[in-house]
Amino acid sequence: MPALPSSTAPVQATHSVLIHASPEKVWKVLADINQWPSIFKHVSAAKLEDTLRPVSSFKWRSGGMTIVSTVGDMVEAKQLTWTGKALGTKAVHSWTLSSSNDHVELITSEQFDGWLVRLMPGAMQKMLDQTLKSWLQDIKSAAEGFH
Repeated sequence: MPALPSSTAPVQATHSVLIHASPEKVWKVLADINQWPSIFKHVSAAKLEDTLRPVSSFKWRSGGMTIVSTVGDMVEAKQLTWTGKALGTKAVHSWTLSSSNDHVELITSEQFDGWLVRLMPGAMQKMLDQTLKSWLQDIKSAAEGFH
């Protein structure tokens, strides 16, 4: 699925957090998809059948919905992008890690489109903002506690 043009996606959000951990620790938390249910409060299941690489697909459940995602751009410990499809929704989700001294700035951006998104843009925007903030806090907690 091609990236959604940012000017046309009705729901978009970008959030960031500073994490006091190495980029490798942050990457391990983010990229270990099969461990997501033990890390992320909103993920109830996740399964990557293959190794994480561009074009790998994985299935996961969030908010009661099953999502099928495909990895796009990926640079280990620096960037990860995937597309996803769920009922009435298609998404593009990107993560960027910028390291400096003893911390990482983790930036996440996501765009939603589809009939369900266009039907309920306000609710979908609120849900996206809350979910992205939750992802970031869960990654921060896991990476900073990682030994």
